[in-house]
Amino acid sequence: MVIRITVEAIVYSLLYTAFMLVLFRIQGAKYQLYNYPPAIKARAIEKGITTQAELDAHAKKNRVFGLFV
Repeated sequence: MVIRITVEAIVYSLLYTAFMLVLFRIQGAKYQLYNYPPAIKARAIEKGITTQAELDAHAKKNRVFGLFV
């Protein structure tokens, strides 16, 4: 039972990692800023690279897509 749970956890982690890498490759770093630490997001907003509304929109879109995956 423990081995099965461990294997499933590893498989799901690899699937999530692959999903995130594909998103990053397709969309680029700007569209993945919502995954970064708060200090980096704040600096990107301060420099005018993105806005909080854009971060929220990208996060929502990718989370909805991620639920289907």
